[in-house]
This record gives sequence, structure tokens and C-alpha cells, in this order.
Amino acid sequence: MGKNWIFPNLKMKKRYPSILSGTLNLLEAARHAVVLALPGHPWCYREHEMFSLAIPLLTYTWKAEIFHPWIPDVHYAAVDPPCDRHPMGFPLDAELAADHLIERHRRLLLESEQVRQHRADLAQFKFDATNTPCSIALDLFHLCACSA
Repeated sequence: MGKNWIFPNLKMKKRYPSILSGTLNLLEAARHAVVLALPGHPWCYREHEMFSLAIPLLTYTWKAEIFHPWIPDVHYAAVDPPCDRHPMGFPLDAELAADHLIERHRRLLLESEQVRQHRADLAQFKFDATNTPCSIALDLFHLCACSA
């Protein structure tokens, strides 16, 4: 069975009207060629879940508040609509943002699966390298030193 093109999609919404459980969500996401991650709650990072599993990601350009920046179009397929953003990250001009998401998705359709997977593999490698106990301890130390 081939991969569906984007997750979540309208078919998923009909099939799972309530919020998917964590495991079911990740299993379903892995069946798709690309995962769409839109900004939401400031403490919810679907991006990190997808990075950890090497699942290709399409999302707005974002900046994590950590010392290991994620690089747009290297670690994930980036969309950067030219408009102001809400503090949580979503563009304030929804129509313009949707147009840019659609255009970027069309460009993803032209990429080979190997190119998309290579981007996801780079993200997984970075995720694994920067989420060791030592790396997290160093980040916490820097945060404490910066706030003192």
C-alpha cells in the first residue's frame, strides 16, 4: 500500500473525530509521506515527535527555544508566508498562509521520496545527537546561567 500524501487530512478527521492517542497518532503519521504540523499550544511540539521518528515534516518556519536550531529545508520542509505571526507562531493572514502551504506542498510532490526521507533522516540524526542526557544538562546549565 502506498503512502498517503499528507497527515493529518480530512479523511483522518472523519475516521478519528476525537483526538488520536499518542501511539495511534504516531503510527498513523508514519503511514504518510509528509506530516503537516501547524502551530498550536506553545508546549506541544509535534515537530519533535516527527523528527525522532524520521518522518518528513511540512510546517511554518519556526525557531525552537533551545540551543540547537532546526534549519528550514534541511531538517524540515519550510513554509514562510510574508505576514505577521501570532506569538504562538501561526500566521495572522490565514488565506496567504494557506496559499503558501499549498504551493510548498506542490513542490514536495515533485521531490523524490529519497529527498524527503533524507531531510527526515537528517532531522532524526540531529534529534538523537542533541537529546542525550549530557546535551540536555548543558542546555539547562546555559539557561540557568543566562537567567542569573
